[in-house]
Amino acid sequence: MIKLPSLSHIYKLAADSAQRFYLSLLCAFVATISLVLYIELEDMGYEVLLTISSVAVLGIPLFLAIRAFSESNELKQTTRMLLEAAGVAGLILYFFSLPGPVFSSDPATLYRYLMFFAAVHLAVSFLPFISEGKTRLFWNFNKELFLRILLAAMYSFVLLIGLFIALLSVDNLLGFSVGSERYIQLFWIIFGMFNTWFFLSGVPHPLKTRIGYPRGLKVFVQYILIPLVTVYLLILYVYTLQIIFAFEWPYGWVSYLVISFSVAGVLSLLLLHPVQQQTRNTWISLYSKTFYIALIPLIILMLLSIGVRISEYGITVNRYLVAAIGLWLSIITGYFVFSRLKDIRFIPASLFVITLLISFGPWGAFQVSIQSQLKRFETILEQNQLLTPEGKFTTESDEISFEDRKNLSSIVYYLVEMHAAKELQSFFHEDIEREFEQRELTGVFQRAEWLVSVMGFDYVGRFTLEIDEHAPTRSTFRSGPTDKFRPMPGNGYFAPDISLNSGRTEYTLKLNEDDWYITLAPEVSGLTITGPASRYLETDFLNLADSLYTEFGGPETERAASIIPAEIEHKVQGEGFTALLDIRSLSFTRNGKLQVTSISFNLFIYPDER
Repeated sequence: MIKLPSLSHIYKLAADSAQRFYLSLLCAFVATISLVLYIELEDMGYEVLLTISSVAVLGIPLFLAIRAFSESNELKQTTRMLLEAAGVAGLILYFFSLPGPVFSSDPATLYRYLMFFAAVHLAVSFLPFISEGKTRLFWNFNKELFLRILLAAMYSFVLLIGLFIALLSVDNLLGFSVGSERYIQLFWIIFGMFNTWFFLSGVPHPLKTRIGYPRGLKVFVQYILIPLVTVYLLILYVYTLQIIFAFEWPYGWVSYLVISFSVAGVLSLLLLHPVQQQTRNTWISLYSKTFYIALIPLIILMLLSIGVRISEYGITVNRYLVAAIGLWLSIITGYFVFSRLKDIRFIPASLFVITLLISFGPWGAFQVSIQSQLKRFETILEQNQLLTPEGKFTTESDEISFEDRKNLSSIVYYLVEMHAAKELQSFFHEDIEREFEQRELTGVFQRAEWLVSVMGFDYVGRFTLEIDEHAPTRSTFRSGPTDKFRPMPGNGYFAPDISLNSGRTEYTLKLNEDDWYITLAPEVSGLTITGPASRYLETDFLNLADSLYTEFGGPETERAASIIPAEIEHKVQGEGFTALLDIRSLSFTRNGKLQVTSISFNLFIYPDER
């Protein structure tokens, strides 16, 4: 019979983990609360909460690594607290260095964050075991972490689904209104706090991990992971032979296939490490010896592939990262082929070092890619004689080719996207940053398009194809929303495609020289329309809502949006004019009082004769 843990045992585990990993749990709490508050206050624009949560998430594995390192090396409490203080200081400095939320800032900020995220997780895996003779402890500790991650994810997912169903029941059966944001907040609470706390409560002491090899793990590696690696290997070798016989350069995407194969293969070797030397597992030992040798031609293929892309289009962050992974694979392949030690701790430790090194400095991915694209930019201008002796751009030259215009457009877009447009300043007479501000150019494409237009030609998109000037062309024109009323026969006026919602509650239209204001007004359960000379009306959609419920069904029968086979017209007599709303869509809530949340309509105005 399975013996379930008592509540006192669960409480003790939770309390012990809170005492042991108090800083990791504090970071989880800060990240969770920040996300919950941001969702609650999203319309108010507290984006700093997203930045706080991103930095706090980094702190969870960072302080776990510090604690495990301290326990493994039996450091004094004072030394451990100094390391933790250094970690806190590092997170604070990183927070103030961020230009904004990680996932909505420039790509360099996101890439660097992901590198730090990977680095601190790698540190958890090997940092407690850097001392000599701890290889077996290293493997067992990471095995326990791996299994605990899976168990925590399963518990969290089941709990989340159960609570989601409970919220749906409260919403549907008891009549309480549960907004969609509550489900998102609940997700972050479960996976931010419960999942983290549950995981940490099962993290073993680095020197007291359970010795043993799960049978299920061996089955997974032997019958799933290794066959997949073998299939990858066969495909890549067939492709390599095809390249050799066809004398073709490899495609760029083959690099990602080699990376996938390598990661799966290295992972399988790590998972099988304790059983490699057992006599009944000689095939595993053979697999581990031949894997890295088989990897050598594929690494060469990968480096050739990314080398071709770099020679044609220069270095970008993605290409730099692929080249860095190729370098790392070369290093660990050489180590396991030629070294006698073959210590598996070298795999995460070497990846940790490379990840940190390429995240900053003039040798880092960002600065190298920017300098490479600037060099390409200058070379293309020189080839087309578009540079003055002072190094400024000039349009006094023959028309440049479509391919060069496309390459220049691509380079400008990349530099703007990386927040490196200022690096182009030396080529332009205009003050780039000031022009961006004065012209209110905020988007990446807007800025890139303007910079290219200053160079004297139209922006050429990445996927744009060169068109034969003699080929027939096809054009499509569509009218969009207007800020003016259009006259109709008689004394009426017409304004199409008006949309109002919580993000835009007022719409301004001109009639001759006068301004008319259409406002979403919760206090009147509808709209207000205000014109000149005391012309005013209020709409109330309560009767309209009741009639729609009566004819097409209300919330008791249908909670989703409905497409009804009828026109919705709403005619209102105001002070000095009559308004007719041809409503295209209407959304509202009813909780004692009707409140319009969004509406789109065509508006007809018929002023009274005065």
